[in-house]
Parts: sequence; structure tokens; C-alpha cells
Amino acid sequence: MKHRTWSAAGAALLSATLLAACGGTPQPGPQVGRHSMSGVVSVPGAGTASASVETRERPQPWLQSRRQAAVPGEYLVRFKPGVRTQAQAAGLSAAGVTLTRQPGRGVFGYRLYRASGSSLAAQTAEQVRAALAARADVESVVPNLVLHAYSVPNDTLHALQWDQAMMNMHAAWDVTTGADVTVAVVDTGIVIHPDLDGKVLPGYDFVSDPASGADGDGRDADPTDEGGESDYHGSHVAGTVAASANNGEGVAGVSWGAKIVPVRVLGSAGAGSLMDILEGLWWAAGGEVEGVPQNPHPASVVNLSLGGSSACTADLQGIFDELRSWGVTVVAAAGNENEDAAGAFPANCAGVIAVGAVGPDGKRAPYSNHGPRVDVMAPGGNMNLKINVGGKSYPAGVYSTILNEQGEPVYAPYQGTSMAAPQVSGLIALLKGREPNLTAAQVLARLRATAHPLSTADCGVANGCGAGVVDAAAFLKGVAEPQPTPVPPPPTGALKTLVFALYLRGGDVNDVDAKRSQWAEVDAVRLRSPYQLRDLEEGTYAAVAWQDLDGDLEIDDGEPVGVYRDKVNLRVEDRTDVNIDLAPFETRAAALSVGQDRAALKRVMREVLQATRR
Repeated sequence: MKHRTWSAAGAALLSATLLAACGGTPQPGPQVGRHSMSGVVSVPGAGTASASVETRERPQPWLQSRRQAAVPGEYLVRFKPGVRTQAQAAGLSAAGVTLTRQPGRGVFGYRLYRASGSSLAAQTAEQVRAALAARADVESVVPNLVLHAYSVPNDTLHALQWDQAMMNMHAAWDVTTGADVTVAVVDTGIVIHPDLDGKVLPGYDFVSDPASGADGDGRDADPTDEGGESDYHGSHVAGTVAASANNGEGVAGVSWGAKIVPVRVLGSAGAGSLMDILEGLWWAAGGEVEGVPQNPHPASVVNLSLGGSSACTADLQGIFDELRSWGVTVVAAAGNENEDAAGAFPANCAGVIAVGAVGPDGKRAPYSNHGPRVDVMAPGGNMNLKINVGGKSYPAGVYSTILNEQGEPVYAPYQGTSMAAPQVSGLIALLKGREPNLTAAQVLARLRATAHPLSTADCGVANGCGAGVVDAAAFLKGVAEPQPTPVPPPPTGALKTLVFALYLRGGDVNDVDAKRSQWAEVDAVRLRSPYQLRDLEEGTYAAVAWQDLDGDLEIDDGEPVGVYRDKVNLRVEDRTDVNIDLAPFETRAAALSVGQDRAALKRVMREVLQATRR
């Protein structure tokens, strides 16, 4: 094996901090006036905790014809009006082949005919079909196609995985469900989760600052994600790539056979130094890093759902060039600033596959970066929308594996180009299981050649969405196909995010004055969206944000709710730092930080809406 050694000296000048690509820096809000409250509302996927999603709804298997798949020598023949039944019953001759009618009355005027003798070659079969169609007494001929139920996993939350339907995954799994291909997830680390059992190989923790790592011991062989603001980002990414399928629970990963090497380079705040990240990347691909044991499972695919504002300098480009020469394919999130991806490292490095995000409506997600540097688009979620499955509404994010605030394994919707990149990494793992010797350049060329372009209207930027949305089935076959009509994604609808300033009489969290409270709708087009409530009376408030999934103006179980951790005192000065994280509202989360229990909070919100209805 080639000696792959990381040179720290060559990278010593590279010092920066990279954020998980489903995060990003919020834009400043409007100017704050007297007696106002403002801040940022963060949706899951932007550094917030999420709780379990429970549904038993599953789609039925979809039937669709495989290309050129038919019962050899059998044809459905419909005769022109006026052709006698006796003539229909007689044997037919076409292209030198004799066909006999099979028993049965037929359907929609079609009769089944079978060629005598041995099975026909594909070319002969087409000649027979054409000869039959050319007969003066025949109106229509259809080969007796063989239909198959696509490979549809039995995972209980698969119905929520609109992203896989959009990528034509069911048809792709009919080609292959994946082989043992190693994918490195260079991210926040990993947690123990039942849907990742047997999927995770030994990894490493490259977070050198013990305080940032929140584990007190710096670098070591334990890549466990310690939680906090990291929000188990790396585990969510890992689940998208390779969560166990057909195990009767949770979600299904893109590649059912892939294995994950977790490389922890981002700490508990979801950020990490460039040096830690580059060394983790180098190690993941099989390179040597001083003081760190060799990776026993070098990855052929590396996922980087992280990024920051930086040019791809010659030094940085050289690292990725070297990885490509080893046969490693690197996939990176394009970034979430709704700007040109040319400024987003590492997606802006040549040879790195830069992935933008689309929502369930098939349009570029409003946060996704764009521009000529984007190679392809993949589903990343749009939490401004909701999907409707089984008569219920759910946030339109990408669902995958995390832990909740109690440390329990659950599934949560996140959004971001961080969620789009592992879709592509999983697809590449599927392909490399079939064609392991493909180079990174060949993989990228096939991704682009088989993607379906986005119109300027759907992209929002002319020529800004690369080759378009990836098509998993076409990618595996290596043949561009017409726009597929795969399993239709769930219906979508607009999703409202509201923020409330609840006036507390005497500062008592159990005594809310609805008439002196206010609320506003948040323009939640970003992962972290600014808000402002003006003209608030002097006093003490509780700040609450909420997404109304079903539009009934009632807080329901599973709807994302967030409560600011402290009371907000507006007696002395305005507040510009009241930042609220949304998380699904669970029955068991009875004690909220402002003291309102579940029933009381629902009642208070209802009263405020009624008292201030516009």
C-alpha cells in the first residue's frame, strides 16, 4: 500500500473554523426599537434537539415494468373491430414464428398469444412484435411484460422518506441494495442507535481541544458524539447513508450494505478547526497521521457535511488531488447561505462532488447554495413545508437517526445541504459495490449524466443547480433515462412558524396576560430565521416558538415547539438575543423551562391567538 503520510507542516498556515453545513451564520435581523424582543428561531438541523417521530404508515409496493422484461414469446394482441372470433382463435404467423392463442377471455380486447417452440432471442422477439403490429387485422400488440414489486423496505418510518422516492430509490434497489463499501462520515461523531447496529466500523476522535470535544480527553479512539449543539449531526448523516433496512423499525439508508467509519472532527458546538478536519479526512482515506493508529478500514467514499467560507487554496486543493489519486471519492455539502457555492470550502475544491439541496416540492431549498460550482442536487429538506402521510402532517425534513434530550434513540427531520450530501455518498457506495474500480472523475461524470435538470424557475438561479436532481436507478445503470415517474412523494403544504411573547403578570410563569402578549409569523426560509416583536409593554415575558403542522392553531403532539430558557425582562432594555430552538413537542416533555406544563401551554397559546387575532 502506498505510504500516505499527513504533513502537518504543510498545513500549519491553514487555521479556520468550519461549521456543520446544516448550520451556518444567521443574517442580522431588522433594527430593534424600544420595548422589542428579537432573536433567531432555529429549526431541527440547525443545532437543535429533536425527538422521536412515530408512525406505522407504510407505502404499498409499487409495480412498474423493468426495461425489456417480458415473458419470452408472449404477446397481448388486440384485433381491429370486425375481425371474427373464429379468426382470432386461429394461430397467427409473424416473422416466421407461429403463435397460438392461450385459454381465457382476454381483457380490454387483448388476447394472449404464445410463440411455439423455444424461447425467442430479444431481437427475434422484437421482430415478431413488429410483424404482428404490421398485420392488417391487428390494432395493437403489447409484449406480455413482467412486473415486479420494487424493493421496498419494511422500516416503519419509510413512508416519511419522501427523499428516497424523489431519487427513484425503489427502482435503484431493484438493481442492487448495496455491498460492503466503506463510507467515512467526517463529522460530529457517532452514537449508539439500533438502526446503526452492525453498520459502524472503528473510528477516531480528532477533536484536539478537550473543551470543544466535551469529553475531557482530546484525541482518542472513541468517536462518540457528546451531544450539545452538535445535535448528533454525524449520526443523522450516517443514518442517511447506511441505516439498517428491512429490520422493521425506523428508516432505511440509501445503501443497505455500506459500513460507516465515524471520524469525529466537529465538537459539541458543531464546529471544528481546519487542522482537525483535514487530519481526520486524511486518516479516513487511509493516510498516516502522526500519533494516530492507522485506519484499518480506509474509506473509498468520504462524506463532508460541513463547510465554511474560504477559498480552496493551492495547498488545500493538493490534498483533494492526492485523495483522488488514491481512488477516493469525496462528497461535500454545498452550504446553506443561499449564495454562490464558489466561496464555500471544501465544496469549492475541484474534484470534490458539491451537492445542493432540494425540498419535497422538487425546488431548490431556499437555504441551499447554488452556482456553477454545484455538481448535482439531492433531497435535503425544506422545513417551511409539511408532508402529509397517512392523514397526518410532518415537517418536510430528511428523517434519520439521532438521540433525544433524554439520550434515547429516536428519528428526527433535519434540513440542509448536510442532509443532501449523504444521499449522494450513499448512492456512490451502491455503485462502487457493483463497479469498485471507478475513479472519482468517472463517478462524477455518471452522476451528472444521469441527473434530471432543474428549470430556472425551480432552481431560482439560472444554471445554478448543476446537472440537477440525482436519479439513483439511472446512475446505477449508467444510462440517462427519461424523467422517471417513481413513487410519488407525499403531498406538501406550507408550514407556518409562529413566535410568541407571553406577558407574565408579576413575572409569574403561571399567570399569562393574553391581551398584553403578542405573536408574529416568522419568515422561516433559512435554517436559522430572524424574528422581531415590537411595541411590547414594559414587563417580563416568556418567549415561545411553534410550528403549526396541521394548521389548526393548536399545539399537537409531535409539532415542533421551543421555549426560551429564561424569562425575558424588558423593563430596562430591549433584547436582541432571545434565540429559540424548535423541537417536536412530546407528551413526556411535561416540564418546560418557563414552568408551563403541556396542557397549560396549549391553553395559553390558544388564548393569545384569540386575544390578538388579526
